[in-house]
Amino acid sequence: MVIGIYHRLKSNPSRLPSHNLKCYWLCFFFQKKTPLTYGIGCKIYLIVLPFGQILRLEPKAYNLTENALCERVIEMFDKPLVVHEDRTVYLHEWLDDEGKIGQQLTDFADIIQAPEEVFTFKLSPYALWSAAAKGLKADYVIDILQSYSLNVISESLKGKIRCNIEEFNTIQLSQVNEKLLLQATSQLIIDKLKNDEAVAAIIIEEPTITSLLFDLEKRVYLKKALFRLELFAVDSSTQCPGEILELLLKNATASGPLELKSYQKEAVERFTQFSPTVGGGGVIIMPPNSGKTLVGLKLIETLKTSTLVLVENLGSANSWLEEIEDKTDLAHDSVVILFNEQLKSKPITICTYKNATENSEILHHLQDQNWGLVIYDDAHKLPAGKYDQTTNISSKFKVAFASTLARYDEKGNIVFELVGPKWYEVLPRTLESGGYLKAVRCVEVKVPFSESDKEKYLNDSNAAFRRNLSNLNSRKLEALEYIRRQSWTQQLLVVSYRDNLAAVISKMMGIPIIKTTNLSSEQIKFIEDFNSGCSSEILTTSVVEKLGIKDVNVLVATSYEKGSEREEYLRIGKVAGTGTKGATKEGYMYSLVTSDSIEEEDYARRRKKLINYGYRYLPLSLNDLLQGRIVP
Repeated sequence: MVIGIYHRLKSNPSRLPSHNLKCYWLCFFFQKKTPLTYGIGCKIYLIVLPFGQILRLEPKAYNLTENALCERVIEMFDKPLVVHEDRTVYLHEWLDDEGKIGQQLTDFADIIQAPEEVFTFKLSPYALWSAAAKGLKADYVIDILQSYSLNVISESLKGKIRCNIEEFNTIQLSQVNEKLLLQATSQLIIDKLKNDEAVAAIIIEEPTITSLLFDLEKRVYLKKALFRLELFAVDSSTQCPGEILELLLKNATASGPLELKSYQKEAVERFTQFSPTVGGGGVIIMPPNSGKTLVGLKLIETLKTSTLVLVENLGSANSWLEEIEDKTDLAHDSVVILFNEQLKSKPITICTYKNATENSEILHHLQDQNWGLVIYDDAHKLPAGKYDQTTNISSKFKVAFASTLARYDEKGNIVFELVGPKWYEVLPRTLESGGYLKAVRCVEVKVPFSESDKEKYLNDSNAAFRRNLSNLNSRKLEALEYIRRQSWTQQLLVVSYRDNLAAVISKMMGIPIIKTTNLSSEQIKFIEDFNSGCSSEILTTSVVEKLGIKDVNVLVATSYEKGSEREEYLRIGKVAGTGTKGATKEGYMYSLVTSDSIEEEDYARRRKKLINYGYRYLPLSLNDLLQGRIVP
């Protein structure tokens, strides 16, 4: 009978896991020949499911024929989820072709990682709290899980789901007479807080049996403690009305018509609908290069209020400034990047987390302003160092943008506590299925040193020397030249972080380098020709993120800014963006990485981050590439 199941599944490959998946399910057939528990000649069938779960079947117990039991097993294997007691949910990608089930899970679960074949979600208390904030009920969440799950959801896990959802809105934070007032719906919550040593140490008064008073400056400290205790506060303690700002998005820019995609509109609608009910804050999670900045600009237009934008670095600050000037009608003198030497805010003010938190004068200045909206870009950085102090800045609304909240220290979810619930998340697969992003195949080509360079590398232990030598590995040119010659290499973008390597490549390719944003008319024409298809190759340095290069089919990365995952996002984004033509549905990024070197170690950190976001990486040796192993 088990052999029958195997052959039926084999005849329909869509019902089988990929052969690349290590966690295969196996079928075992046992024929008992002695009168044990099930009687003489009784057949017992054991199927080992992914992640160690065992399914035990006995035809007589189900009153089924063997053929009917075959069909029952096949039906069970059509279920795409495995839900574990520890709140982990595994989604078998091959049973969710269009990504609709995965997208549905984001309403009440966090995506932890999305490597090939099996996506991992977590039913974290914070994700379930966010679901409750959107009006979702526990029975709805349980029904969704059970309808798609291969296994039965335990009563214990159902209880945890109900408990987390019911805890929404049981704690309120507000400001009273320049103090922080915590109000709870039950004395049990207050007792739990009083019994916590860290919280008890900062209580200054207990006005009632269901309220506590704290110094306002302890707000972030208290919210971190609530996060640790898995308690969730609806926070209106930092609200202020904000100044009116009239801003409109343009109908078109120099690159064409300007219109929000459907998923961007949904993000704006979710935030404006739900955030006023929980103190004005919330989180929006979207993949790299999916237009988070445009969503932010639409929120400013919709809310019509003065805005502070906090960003990771000066590069991000300049990108926001350029987007504001390109896509809105805001006057040039109404937006500013705040520096140490200039403390004058404008209707839209942009500042880095570092400047805002390392300079007390800047932080006090920002806290004294009447903001209507604070945008936390790259919000996964908020838990780092003192950056969380920026959440004390008063505003009517707060929105955190992130590609993911996954962090090495597993503290990313504290952003929900500091800013607000997750209102919207869209997965890369959803955007790829909708044609908004190209699927990107990433290939890491491991390029060995020449014998002479290998000897130099081994004889010098200086990290800077080794990194420079790895970046400039001359054998990378062999790989680049091979890729250039292939018929499938159409619109080719070559990127180098190192200017000196770019100069060597420029000479080999016979084309100029674009390494500045202050473009000459000749460089502008060069980019226009590439975008229109009149030319098929273009070479840039790290300024590539600021250039309007579109419709890239193949990107070859030749050197890197150490382990910068942001640089990796931006490079993938140049391929993933559909551009103006949307001519191809799949793009390719080849990263030429020196093997057995510090560069390989740097690149491993980048790769690990991008794998967690759902991108696939194929490792390939230089010899394999040159022998034609990889052909799109």
